[in-house]
Amino acid sequence: MNLDRKYALVLPCYSSTDPPTVSTIQNLVECGYKVVVFSREFKFDSYDSVVAYTGRQFLSFKRIHMLQRILIWVSAFWTLRKILKKYDPAISVAFMHSQVAMISFFKKYKFIACIYDIPSLAFAGKIDKLFITAGLKNLHKAELVWCSDTFKAEITKQDAHLETLPLVCHNCPPVNYLGERTPDDIRWLQNKVSDLGAIKTAQPYLIMTRAGAVGRYGGIEETLVALKELPDNYIFLLMGRPTAAFKIVLNDLIAENKLERRVFLIENPDELMWKKVLLGSDAGHLIHIRPSSISDAVAYDLNSSLSNNRLFQYMAASIPILSYNDKRLDMIHNEVECFKVVDVNADIAASIKRLWLELGNEANLRIRMGMNGRDAHLKKYNWEVQFAPIQSALQLYR
Repeated sequence: MNLDRKYALVLPCYSSTDPPTVSTIQNLVECGYKVVVFSREFKFDSYDSVVAYTGRQFLSFKRIHMLQRILIWVSAFWTLRKILKKYDPAISVAFMHSQVAMISFFKKYKFIACIYDIPSLAFAGKIDKLFITAGLKNLHKAELVWCSDTFKAEITKQDAHLETLPLVCHNCPPVNYLGERTPDDIRWLQNKVSDLGAIKTAQPYLIMTRAGAVGRYGGIEETLVALKELPDNYIFLLMGRPTAAFKIVLNDLIAENKLERRVFLIENPDELMWKKVLLGSDAGHLIHIRPSSISDAVAYDLNSSLSNNRLFQYMAASIPILSYNDKRLDMIHNEVECFKVVDVNADIAASIKRLWLELGNEANLRIRMGMNGRDAHLKKYNWEVQFAPIQSALQLYR
């Protein structure tokens, strides 16, 4: 195949639309590559330099027979082989262990790897465990490895027996992800909440938004309890994709606490809606609670909120953040004065109520904290700064 430009192959994990994957693809294009993305779904139509090569998604299918799962992986390997032969990529980017296992099977091809989640081998299925183990075993073959926070880097170094610590690139949005917050942004969300049915109040709404991870152990139930004791202009906005089971639980709790006009769910928002809601909000909700179930507790212990996209999106949106007391977050809590920290080891609802009231009663405090977060985003916690060492390495293969 006559190629006028070098190709780079991207192997997404959960979705090609995950923010770190999107940003990596954009950086590859900026480096001068034609990019091939091997994913079941694809949304990069605006990029002439990106090729969609759809195939089997590398996910965990829990409700299908093991033989079907094996056939899916065999199909994925076969398709990957055809892609490699057709495009002969100068470099591949493998997101997560299973994709590392796949690309490292083809020894001729160079690759770099991103690990932004630490799976629990103890609770993985047989096929998943096989691929995760293979990915760890072969991670040392990568030209470069990066993780989304320091804790994941340390765990990855240990589990994969790497000689050096992986680079750290936080899952931050680029500097142009959001513009400066304006009165029009705030007015838009105020009107949106009113249209959703919020109680008419003399005071402006004080809107706290949880962007993503709408499910159990997110402090959502405790926030509803706190909200019940706050003035009517305090609004809790949830934005994301809850499971059907949790949506039933959520609706029951809202009805039980008579909060139908103060708690709203925006399901499956598009990118424009996501950004508009962030810019119009008064605070961001980041709380996570250690689960009671053993398997979920292990996942919690292995993965901190330092890798959450929404943490840095809240910073970019210039809004204060309602966080929680996890020692892994102490560094950023102390570094950037944009957090109110809920005590999840005590009365969580009471802590949320107290801190939300503090934010609600002090407009200047909210503005100052939001500006602190925005400043940290523009100076350090943005994709351009975080990804720079990796981009330099990618340019070497041009």
